[in-house]
Amino acid sequence: MALVYLVRHGESEANALGILTDSLEGYPLTAKGVEEVKAMSLQLSKFRFDRIVSSPVLRARQSAAIISDALNKPIEIDARIRESSMGGYNNRKYFELPAGGRVEKGLESWASMTSRMVDFAESLEGSVIAVTHQITIRVLLAHYMGIGELESYGIDISRASVSVADTENGRIYAVGSMRLKRDFANEEKR
Repeated sequence: MALVYLVRHGESEANALGILTDSLEGYPLTAKGVEEVKAMSLQLSKFRFDRIVSSPVLRARQSAAIISDALNKPIEIDARIRESSMGGYNNRKYFELPAGGRVEKGLESWASMTSRMVDFAESLEGSVIAVTHQITIRVLLAHYMGIGELESYGIDISRASVSVADTENGRIYAVGSMRLKRDFANEEKR
């Protein structure tokens, strides 16, 4: 069984300021974001994982480092799980984003994000934590749920939450959960 535990990064300065950004550097985690990820790390530390993979974006790398410390596992960086390209809206306020489709606004297309996220997920073996972003988690969940972009808007992925997907069987076990009660890989530590 290949399971991916999709963890959204904790609150970053960009989240707190209402800024859209795909920049690799800048906008680190806030103190609140650090605490959010530490709380999720306690949940994750109950289980055994084969790998921790992170988006190359600073807020995800910082979140992955907190989880890495708690689980004593190294971090791998994979650009396939990076933030969506924001095009001309990078580093601008959310409210500046006009209505309309992603492509019309110059943002990365849903199809492009789906392609790279599915490629990543289906390349995995074992039980893997992937620290990434709200939209990329939503894209992958929507793929396995068989729904499109518009239908996926109801999927809410809170900061430092975890969603779990069985990539071999195309099943979803958790969506935006703040607590894990079950070891889906049946690899409980204790």
